[in-house]
Amino acid sequence: MSLREISLSEAGTEIEVPVDAAWGPGAYIAITAYRPGEAREGRPARALGLAWIGLDPAPRRLEVAITAPERIRPRQRVEIPIRIADARGEAMVTLAAVDEGILRLTGFTSPDPVAHFLGRRALGVDIRDDYGRLLAPAEGALALLRQGGDGGLTGMGIQPPQKLVSLFSGPVRVGADGTAVFALDIPDFAGELRLMAVAWEGNRIGAASRPMIVRDQAVVEAALPRFLAPGDTARLPVLMHNIELPAGEIVAELSTEGALAIEGPTRLTARLATGERAAPATGELPVVPRFGEQISATGIRHSFLISGSRTAIVSEEDRIVWDVGHQSYPHKILTGRREQMPSLRKKGGLKGFPSRDESPYDTFGVGHSSTSISAALGMAMVSHGVQVRVVAS
Repeated sequence: MSLREISLSEAGTEIEVPVDAAWGPGAYIAITAYRPGEAREGRPARALGLAWIGLDPAPRRLEVAITAPERIRPRQRVEIPIRIADARGEAMVTLAAVDEGILRLTGFTSPDPVAHFLGRRALGVDIRDDYGRLLAPAEGALALLRQGGDGGLTGMGIQPPQKLVSLFSGPVRVGADGTAVFALDIPDFAGELRLMAVAWEGNRIGAASRPMIVRDQAVVEAALPRFLAPGDTARLPVLMHNIELPAGEIVAELSTEGALAIEGPTRLTARLATGERAAPATGELPVVPRFGEQISATGIRHSFLISGSRTAIVSEEDRIVWDVGHQSYPHKILTGRREQMPSLRKKGGLKGFPSRDESPYDTFGVGHSSTSISAALGMAMVSHGVQVRVVAS
């Protein structure tokens, strides 16, 4: 920090500021101009000015390029080359491949270390002096700070109907030719992945991102309900989409495991042109309670949980921990409190969150978010060898 006192002329004054590499990304120039009170033409006056002087980040930036195909097939290993321009043999780079749908739920932007480390910083000091006590106050009321609580619910509760993809490589050293090759195991997935690379070498940093589409030539997807209870039945529409294949017949063979059974055709067909879709449906899909089996719908009723590719939770000793209070409303309905739901959040009625004194199936009292994982982990760790299943939702 440096301080200078300068006399200003009526026409203005030009000030030269020496640039120092120790500024890092840049520096703020703060100017306080004041007029003495002895001036006969007016009262004392003061003015404040603030300007940011940013240094060119080009000497500290690494140029990163991701070489990836525009479109790939799922269920395979794919090699993604990343090239660092002007690497000097010590560069490191990481690569992440994440489902674009997940990133859009939270508005996630690709990492940019150049903007973070070399961008404009917030001013870290306050300006305080005695002039505010000596000068007449300006007109206008002080601004009021308004803060909200509990956040909005926009985008919450969205459950993509397919496997989520989030892959991360960890740091990898770039070769002598400035290239690093990453092998990614792509699961059974249909959608768009965002490839995000971050590189560094000494005091130089850089990043790059690009999309990569993952899909089969034809997609068949069963549209199961969000949850089913024992004794329920449902129709099972099957979405068929001919994305790239020539016109022809698309065939879907259906099968179930555990508590689900199909009463109707298990072979569905549709003749589709390229780009065409259809949604034929099978007959009734009844749910038969068979505890402890692997099943493929989602839901809970009393001590019976149906959960995609998970084992059923069958007793009060097992734990379901909800992350936010209002997530537990279907849980309350399906654990014997359906008739009491009109009393929700009323005096003497059901609480708006899980409550241990309300039901043995409410294993953790929660009113807001970001507590379920840590709570479930603690329950699992203190089980002392007892077979207890814990689910954090």
